[in-house]
Amino acid sequence: MIDEATLIRRIFADPNNPGPRLVYADWLEEEGRKDRAELVRFQTALHHNEITEEGTGIVRQPTAPEREAMAARVEVLIPLLRNELLAPLESLGINNLHLLGYIEVIRYDRGFVSHVSVDPEIWEHAEELFNAAPGLTGISFVEFEDVESIQELLASPLLARLTTMSFTLSTIEDQEMIALAACPHLTGLRSLDLFTDSLDDADTAAAAIQAILESSNLRNLEHLFLSRTTINPAEEYVVELNLEEVSFPRLKSLEMANNSLYGSAALIAAANLPNLEELNLSGNGNDGTVAAAIADNPALTNLRSLGLGMNHIGTPGVIALSQSPNLGRLEHLNVSMANLTYGAIIALSLSPTMCNLRELFLKDNNLTVAAAVALAHADNVRNLTVLDLAENTIGDEGLQAIALSANLGNLEMLMLDGGMILPQGFGYVGLLAMATSRYLKKLSVLSLSENDFGDDGLLALSQGQFPALTNLNIEDTAISDVGIAHITANRHFHRLEVLNVSNNELGPEGARAIAECPHFATLRTIQMANTGIGAAGAQAIAESNCLSRLAKISALQSAGFRHLVAQLLSPEERLREVNMLGESIFGVRPPGQNEGRS
Repeated sequence: MIDEATLIRRIFADPNNPGPRLVYADWLEEEGRKDRAELVRFQTALHHNEITEEGTGIVRQPTAPEREAMAARVEVLIPLLRNELLAPLESLGINNLHLLGYIEVIRYDRGFVSHVSVDPEIWEHAEELFNAAPGLTGISFVEFEDVESIQELLASPLLARLTTMSFTLSTIEDQEMIALAACPHLTGLRSLDLFTDSLDDADTAAAAIQAILESSNLRNLEHLFLSRTTINPAEEYVVELNLEEVSFPRLKSLEMANNSLYGSAALIAAANLPNLEELNLSGNGNDGTVAAAIADNPALTNLRSLGLGMNHIGTPGVIALSQSPNLGRLEHLNVSMANLTYGAIIALSLSPTMCNLRELFLKDNNLTVAAAVALAHADNVRNLTVLDLAENTIGDEGLQAIALSANLGNLEMLMLDGGMILPQGFGYVGLLAMATSRYLKKLSVLSLSENDFGDDGLLALSQGQFPALTNLNIEDTAISDVGIAHITANRHFHRLEVLNVSNNELGPEGARAIAECPHFATLRTIQMANTGIGAAGAQAIAESNCLSRLAKISALQSAGFRHLVAQLLSPEERLREVNMLGESIFGVRPPGQNEGRS
């Protein structure tokens, strides 16, 4: 009789063949391990985009509803199977509580662990790591700082097993980056992320970045992230690059944000990137010439996402983009903090090549009501689903224009956060127009933080209907328990999953109103940091029967937080995930436990 180890060996002898995995899934089901069998089957079906019909044996593509159902089931299965999936890695100290502050510590693919975030010391046991996780193809090294360890890592033939590698919060100096570019074991990499703050000399930084971009060993990359590799907080400098030989035939995503790459316009103009779909050059100190270079590059006709925020491209740069015949497929454009004027908005509004935009980020450009009115009347914004106008002074009149715009009827996310420097001054009139708008019915995310509209503003919001709203951010908006009472009284907030009321004068009564609100049964996340909920408010949240789906709470620096933790987490419970850096608690209630507790 065939054993499990043999089945697993067959899977990874031919990992891209779905057949051995499905045989393994059948074996698991026969052994009574139905959840694991489901996970293998569903993740395999999603990966290969094919399912086999029961009875007929016909192989076909799953329908969209079938994919959604399988993906939803996978989200349920992974927490249930986490201990089983991670059991082989326990001896290495890798579990779901490992490196608690980091996102996506562990990922799973087709029924097995596929990606882990680890301390550099783990690589000393690399053979054991791959034996324990034969499906491992991705590793994130966190806080890699020892030069000798990096050199030892790059000498290891085991790197050839990886398709994804990243360095987070690490110190990788110029010579190590050049050595990485020369490493012969990285030809199988599809994704490389070098997030480091360690290159602070302009000349050596240029040499290191150029080595990566010209490396023959990295030609199979599809995703390259070189963010924050050259920032020197003490001084500004220019990184000059000669990149005429750069060629990434498979590259789909290039991120080079916050690198002080004042010469990156030359990079874009010369680079051969025929399959590039995502380009992020935000925070590089470029002027309008980089936008012009992008607009004029015929190799970028497949570009769908462009990030130029925190650059000095100004209105001339936006005009160049708007007039480009090469950017007709662009769906995402970030020109936040780009020194724009009303003229830039007019150019975007009239551009025939910008009609496919789905997401537009215009944060902090000193835009006024005229810009908001221009956007509201533009025909080519009809496809927008995301609009960020945070930290612009559009005021009540601008908000009214947006609310009355039929062209913006497809908006799903609207960011109108005020900011500490340029408050927008929204009041009752503007918020009432938005709440009662006949067009903004698809909004699922509404962010209004740092606007001092107070309880009257929440009274205005409570007058409307938000049939699709799942995420409401009213952080630091000068509200009190009275305002919370307005919101909790509105049954039209019945789909909310995320509510942020942090940094407000919220007291025990406000917390109690949230805890006792029957319309908040769908809430999964509450953020109430820096409030005065007190022990009584904390206890109300902890004992709430209405908040049966609550999975995440952020309440640090709020009176009563310790009491809240004690109420929600008994000593014998094991948290699914804890995000210490995010000041959050995940896994307040274990899966399947819906009852409130005292």
